[in-house]
Amino acid sequence: MGTTTEGLLPANVPLLQPGTPYFRLVDVLQYTTTGNSQLQQAQGDISSLQSRMTTAESNITNLQSRMSTAESNISNLQSRMTTAESNIANLQSRMSTAESNISTLQSQTASLQNQINTINTRLANAGIP
Repeated sequence: MGTTTEGLLPANVPLLQPGTPYFRLVDVLQYTTTGNSQLQQAQGDISSLQSRMTTAESNITNLQSRMSTAESNISNLQSRMTTAESNIANLQSRMSTAESNISTLQSQTASLQNQINTINTRLANAGIP
């Protein structure tokens, strides 16, 4: 046989005595079993991490989509706000014109009332009821 454990086991596992054809099978089996168990645990951890990574990537894609929607909504609201501000400015201008017209009509009404009073006074002076 002549097989040694050199390179197969870690440094803390005792090596065969030089010239001994048999190595300690029990130690090798225990080490192999432990290694297999650790390997299975590592494979389970990797699988779990891959699943979590897939979930994270999906969440990132979802968040990016929602962010795009939010940005589109913000752009839409900014456009509507600009339109509203323009409409407010237009209404303020129209209100200013209306106020000016009201002032003009009040002045004209006062002038007409004076003319009516003058006519009534002349009619009364002329004896016309």
